[in-house]
Amino acid sequence: MAPTTCWLAVILTGTLGAPVVQDEDSRYRVTGRLIAPGGSAERQFGKAVAISDRWLAIASDRGEDGVLDPGSVLLYGVGVDWIGRPVRITAPDRDWPDEFGSAMEFCGRRLLVGAPGDSELGWDRGAAWIFRDTGSWGPGMALKPSGTGPGDRFGDSVAIDGSWIAVGAPRSDRRGVDSGAVHLFEQDGSRWVEEAVVVAPDGAGSDFFGDAVALQGSWLAVGAWADDDRGEKTGSVWIFRYRDGAWRSVQKLVPEEAGARARFGWTVAFTGEWLVVGSTGWNDDQGAIYAFRLEDDRWVARSRLSSRDGAPGDWLGFALGADQGCVVAGAPGRTTEGRMEGGIELFVLDQEAWRWRASLGAGRDGFEQPSQFGWSVEAHGPRVLVGRIDDADGVPEPGRAWLVERYGSPASTGPPAAAAR
Repeated sequence: MAPTTCWLAVILTGTLGAPVVQDEDSRYRVTGRLIAPGGSAERQFGKAVAISDRWLAIASDRGEDGVLDPGSVLLYGVGVDWIGRPVRITAPDRDWPDEFGSAMEFCGRRLLVGAPGDSELGWDRGAAWIFRDTGSWGPGMALKPSGTGPGDRFGDSVAIDGSWIAVGAPRSDRRGVDSGAVHLFEQDGSRWVEEAVVVAPDGAGSDFFGDAVALQGSWLAVGAWADDDRGEKTGSVWIFRYRDGAWRSVQKLVPEEAGARARFGWTVAFTGEWLVVGSTGWNDDQGAIYAFRLEDDRWVARSRLSSRDGAPGDWLGFALGADQGCVVAGAPGRTTEGRMEGGIELFVLDQEAWRWRASLGAGRDGFEQPSQFGWSVEAHGPRVLVGRIDDADGVPEPGRAWLVERYGSPASTGPPAAAAR
């Protein structure tokens, strides 16, 4: 099997320095940079990102008028060698810090957006909207979950694939305080109808089940990073499958080597017959990615992916993107010369084995604030979009996002990832 060809790009505008690229075969380049159009008033521009064939989506804390920062999403049309002016979308009639855009995902011309802090129907009850590109981005359609209450944070995680939507409510109290739940919606014509609410079969208080979700076909993966089966905050991932008209739990994933504070299940993503899971607490918060392969209807642990030069406190796996045999993982806590600058790691599938491909960082980038590059990442075909956030205690600076492009067919670099246990 030939090595998978993977393309990357980090999008920015302006004249500031390009992100540092470390790659053995020097096949990466920066093609642009995006800086918050509202300047330092949009400190959280880049807190979440999403990408499709035609659009880049970047979340910001600012709303249409900037009052009380309800949140918004800026959509940039993108082509082979151009990026358009942004279109800002918001939740209707909101003026409270609702965290609109905290979670996003594209599916074709549709964009699913979560707002876990939405308090229209109760403090931090949460909300989610589905938007559609019909030549313009019109008002979104609100999803209507059942049984949510104040503090549930419905919309903290979202996933969409085909005719299904999954929305996490990690602070739902269905199995104990903050045990968590995931609401599943199916498309019915122009409507999205709630068909199921799933919880962890062994759920307990403070598991935060639903803080991460991923959908692919008939499979649903749900992270519960604070599950304590093998010690405090070991974490777990529950697998559900849709069969015979119902979503049913079929498997629980916890690596044998996982111990206390591993936070396995912080992030989850599917790519083909693979499921990748972030474990931000592995090796004293260095972080790692675990890869599971679908074999005979079971997800089998195959490898653990980590940084070549990782260090405690990197938090690798804090953000995770996967597409077409490529995995990109954010490590926003990475430091350089005592300064938190962040970074991302890229892995590719090569002859049925995952291999490290490159490390990228933003460098100082002309700003004083720590960049926390890799706070958010997403992959789609030939591109990867990367975001960061501002330090709330530091000097206000505009948020930023990057797009990186990979060219040529990659040569094999590095040994296969370590076998998972």
